[in-house]
Amino acid sequence: MKYPTRISPVLVLLSVVLVLQQLAGCASATKSTAMVAESDAMQHRHPYSVQVQVSGGHETGTMDNSQISNEAFTEALVESIEKTGVFAETRQAGNADYLLHVTLLDLEQPIFGASMKVRMEAAWMLINNASGETVWKQAIESQYTAGAFDAFAAVTRIRLATEGAARNNIQQGIALLSGLDL
Repeated sequence: MKYPTRISPVLVLLSVVLVLQQLAGCASATKSTAMVAESDAMQHRHPYSVQVQVSGGHETGTMDNSQISNEAFTEALVESIEKTGVFAETRQAGNADYLLHVTLLDLEQPIFGASMKVRMEAAWMLINNASGETVWKQAIESQYTAGAFDAFAAVTRIRLATEGAARNNIQQGIALLSGLDL
C-alpha cells in the first residue's frame, strides 16, 4: 500500500517559525562600550569637573528592537568625556562645576532591510552648578547605517546601527562642548 506524501500544515508552520527565530534572533540591549566616542580634535580641554545625567532612554524589552537605556548612554558619555579629556574630571554626585544633562528625544529604527539606518536626536544642556545658569544647549541629530556585511541577523544590525548613532551623537556633542569658552 502506498501512502500519499503530504506535509502537515502544522509542521510547515513550525518550520517557518523556527527559521524566522534563527534569522531574527532575540533583541539585545545596546552596549555602552560600543557607544564610546573618541576624538583627538579638541578645541578646548576644560579644567572643570562635570556631572552627567541622562533621561529619556528606554530599556530593551524581549520583543523590542535594541533601545538605549539611560544607564548605558551615561556610561558611554562618561567614558567618552574621560577619553577625550574635554573636562578634567567626571563626578557622580552634585558637587561638580558643571552639570551635563542629555535627554534622548527620538530613536528611529527600521523594521526590516538589508541595511539598517538608525537616526536619533538628543537635547544636550550644560549648566553651571554655581550660578544655575544654562551656558549651552543644543539639539543634536545623528545617524548610522549597519549593512548585511556587518551582521547577518537583522536584530544585530539594528543594535549595531543604534550603537553607531549614539556614538556619533556623543562625538558631535563632545566636539561642540570642546568649542565652548567656559
